[in-house]
Amino acid sequence: PVDPARRGDYAQNRWAALRFGTRAELIHPAGDRAVAVPELAEELLALVRPAARKLGSAKLLGVLEPSRCEADRQLEIGRSRGLDELCAELVERSLRSL
Repeated sequence: PVDPARRGDYAQNRWAALRFGTRAELIHPAGDRAVAVPELAEELLALVRPAARKLGSAKLLGVLEPSRCEADRQLEIGRSRGLDELCAELVERSLRSL
């Protein structure tokens, strides 16, 4: 059952995730503590891993790194190689995914 009072937890988690990304602390779904995003992501991956194994897609979970996000990768590239290189790399990755 949905608890309308938990809407505040959702709003707080959404704000923290938008503001701090993978460095955020979120209210745990149980509502009893704040948890770092990588820890919460690991908990979620542990929950879905058995189903992924059963479906033959556990290998896909192996590429996920809960402590990093796409924004971190883009910032690293932009700072080390510049904005033009970052844009070119994003276009190349996008075209490869088609």
